[in-house]
Amino acid sequence: MQYTQKKKNTPIVTLIRNYVNKKSGKVSDSRQEIQRRFEGLDWKDQKKILAAFLASCPSDRTWAYVKLLNLWDKSFESQICDLWEQYHEKRCAWVVVRHLPIAYIKDNISSLSEGRNYYFICLRLAEDKDFIIDKTRLTENDYLSVIANCGRTISEEEATTLLKSLLRRVSTKNIYELEVSHMYVGRGHTPSPFKILAVSSFMHRLSDLNLSDLGERLHIWDKYVEQIILQSDEYQKLNQTILSDYEYREESVKIIQKYIQKLIDELDNIDWRKLKELSVSGENSHLLNQMKKTNPALENLIDSFQLENISLPELPF
Repeated sequence: MQYTQKKKNTPIVTLIRNYVNKKSGKVSDSRQEIQRRFEGLDWKDQKKILAAFLASCPSDRTWAYVKLLNLWDKSFESQICDLWEQYHEKRCAWVVVRHLPIAYIKDNISSLSEGRNYYFICLRLAEDKDFIIDKTRLTENDYLSVIANCGRTISEEEATTLLKSLLRRVSTKNIYELEVSHMYVGRGHTPSPFKILAVSSFMHRLSDLNLSDLGERLHIWDKYVEQIILQSDEYQKLNQTILSDYEYREESVKIIQKYIQKLIDELDNIDWRKLKELSVSGENSHLLNQMKKTNPALENLIDSFQLENISLPELPF
């Protein structure tokens, strides 16, 4: 019986030499073997490989850029600068933004800040109080993340304005582009704004900015929208229609979008301040009952939160 002889490892120095020598006839095989063994090599060998790949073709440079994100060494600074200025490659920009000096990033900010790169530039530069963050180039959640990470603060009023902007955007976005919590928009779960991950993420980021009071108010608003959806014709019809789980989730998201869009404009018509001042004891108890009778959704909200026994915080809408 014959046994297949296992191929012995070629010394890494030989592989690098064969890879660099484009006339060796072994460039492709050497590349594959180097990439396969890269993670287990000493740092001195990894540095030689990265330098060689950066001096090679676009696909090999891209492989090296990705490695350099987490294996950075200052000795690559000059080579990365030259490559960026020569090719302006997307993944090279990632390395520049993450690792090169802030002064260099500032000098090249216009060419570096395409797409979501601007978010990462802000994370590098926002600690400089003179750096002005362009909110129009960030999503609402990215803006809150930058503010929290660099130690800046925003007011409740500004956070509320950002929230409304986010709600308007998600309410008109293609449902296939929305990230939703599929587990909680299926059968047996009531659709609500917080089931859209961008909205729930926004709320969670408020605690990082010491705006937890606003976060609590948003929970109440979310519950309010949920109660209205529960009583809506669309939701009643949805639960009487035979649909697959996927179709059911799709229709649930559409209902959420519709009522977000509708209730953004109605927020200012809800007298939350009056609710805050109400108590069931004394002369105000009849006013609470009157409001509950004229607004069934508000009645459900009050009952679900047992608001008859507590004071609501003032909402900034």
